[in-house]
Amino acid sequence: FLSKKIENTGSGDQAPGLEGDMRKLRILCLHGYAMSAEKFSGRTGSIRKGCKSIANFEYVDAPHVADAAWVNHTNDSLSLAWWNMQEESSRPSISRHYRGATQSLDKLKEHVDINGPYDGILGFSQGASCAALLCARCPKDFKFGIFISGFVPRDAEMQRILENAQNTTVISRSLHAWGLKDQLVPENKTKELVEYFESEAAAISCYSHSGGHFVPSNAEFRKLIKRFIHQELDVQQNS
Repeated sequence: FLSKKIENTGSGDQAPGLEGDMRKLRILCLHGYAMSAEKFSGRTGSIRKGCKSIANFEYVDAPHVADAAWVNHTNDSLSLAWWNMQEESSRPSISRHYRGATQSLDKLKEHVDINGPYDGILGFSQGASCAALLCARCPKDFKFGIFISGFVPRDAEMQRILENAQNTTVISRSLHAWGLKDQLVPENKTKELVEYFESEAAAISCYSHSGGHFVPSNAEFRKLIKRFIHQELDVQQNS
């Protein structure tokens, strides 16, 4: 299953205060491992609120149940995955063998083709890596991306997707964020992913926060994301 959960963050579908009342941008949002669309929507609530006048965020559930041995399943919440690890005790950022990743990418592409077009994509942790793979696979589907605590997949097949797209413009504008105290996806792992987005035509922004493995909600980051998204509105307005 890949169900869609749409978050309309403001009244109407147009961004106020812009010439011609341009429509709000649409951003596809991918949650992390052992999360769900609903959980990720909650964890990004402050970001959505700060951008409610310029963007709609749309969340989707991953198609697999997270089956790592350490996942604590409860009856009142879903724990989903874009892929599982062949080694049941492993974690997404260190496993070298994935199960279900290709299926997830296929389902996401189908979702985008049916429900798009989207302007941007946002992902956290495994969701950020999945978003990067989708951008590399389908470089024309998104104009910008926001990748929080992302990492380069260590599965050989998934790595090849990024490698085949390297030195091309995977996406024209990207924002990458990470926590300096992140023990699950250390800073150097996220910076490795940033390198795959580098090209002469690409504009890359980076942000680090003092915390661990989570979506930052401090005022500085909220303002940065709003400014980053608003730049896309300016591009569309002037094109």
